Amino acid sequence: FGQGHLKMPLRRHSKLTRNQRRKFRSKKKTMAAQNMFQIRDQLMSAMHGLNTQVHGLRQDLNREVHGLRQEVQGIWWQQQVHSAQLAQLQMQANMGVEALNNHHTRLVTLERGSPMSIDNLA
Repeated sequence: FGQGHLKMPLRRHSKLTRNQRRKFRSKKKTMAAQNMFQIRDQLMSAMHGLNTQVHGLRQDLNREVHGLRQEVQGIWWQQQVHSAQLAQLQMQANMGVEALNNHHTRLVTLERGSPMSIDNLA
């Protein structure tokens, strides 16, 4: 026999003719290509969905950050106002204390009978 026949026993279990195998092989290739396209389509649509989700989340986050910024700004302004009010109150308190001290000094001087006249008490 020629060498071509040596390979035959390996394929003896196969019930397909060479032509059927060839057909099947090309069918497998077509299927593989179709699968690739299907997978590609699925990936593309999944990516699209994810991008849409990310976009939505980013918008939500931006809104949230904007709100927080405004809140912080409001608190800052409130604090400025409170600081100003506090400064004013402290000034008034100091003036009150000073007035009391002056008054007290005048009273003490009057009690001691100093030359200070009563007119100065006003």
